[in-house]
Amino acid sequence: MALDADLVIDRLADRFIVKLGEEFAPHRAFSLEAIPGGVPTGRNTIQVEISKDASAVQTNSTDYQTNVGSDNNNAAITVSEYSVSWIITSQEQLQGQRFATGPGRNAQALAETVWGAVNTLLQAATFTNTVDTIAQGSFGATNRQELWGSVKNGSEPIHLVLDKTALSSMLPSDKNSFQMSTEGAYGFDGIHCQTYWTNAETNAYGFAATPQAMVVHHGVPLRAPAVVEAINNTGRIETLQIPGGLEVELAVWADTSSRAQYASLALCYGIAVADAGALTLIESE
Repeated sequence: MALDADLVIDRLADRFIVKLGEEFAPHRAFSLEAIPGGVPTGRNTIQVEISKDASAVQTNSTDYQTNVGSDNNNAAITVSEYSVSWIITSQEQLQGQRFATGPGRNAQALAETVWGAVNTLLQAATFTNTVDTIAQGSFGATNRQELWGSVKNGSEPIHLVLDKTALSSMLPSDKNSFQMSTEGAYGFDGIHCQTYWTNAETNAYGFAATPQAMVVHHGVPLRAPAVVEAINNTGRIETLQIPGGLEVELAVWADTSSRAQYASLALCYGIAVADAGALTLIESE
């Protein structure tokens, strides 16, 4: 018996939520600001408030208009739409191919491209903290502690993002001991794996940061009502709430002429540096 079309899409959506939750986990290290209602196609630059240091605290003040600190700054964030699409032809459907094979490779491809926007900002010259230099294979508890102490955080949570080789030194022996990405460990609120560092600082393979270091504006693309209606006539379009805070559009539709089925993932994402003292890079020697 064939599965109901809505049930198939529900199962596909569930698989993407799990996979994208894993791929987008390192973004938990940043300040995520959702754009409600979708991102208009023609509006790709957003001004975001960047807070300066706190004002001086007064004792028994007689004038509440003095020592009010400096005005905050704005940072311009360019928000781009990132999408990945794939097809299953009519012949491939007859051969038993299904959309269920798509979550792994397509979620990873989308996640790597979006992380590329992060890598362009991960430069030693951008941040004021001294870069920690240690070979990946030698990364250990001392380096982890140095990174934790190097970040200006106040009461902000601290996250650690590392490549697999460095991360392997702190993997738990029991899978039930702790969930490093969602619950953290060793004083970090989250420890995340990232293996894509193209265009980042040369030899960089990780960083410690608070959400104050980077600000992200994100959302799903704002589609015209006619486009949404057309997709829903042969499939479905919906917003996936990804664990960690990001949102991704999932669309599934059919071509009535060729009988081919299509699917796509899309999100809008832009990032800027907010506090240059809230991130410490680590690189190999």
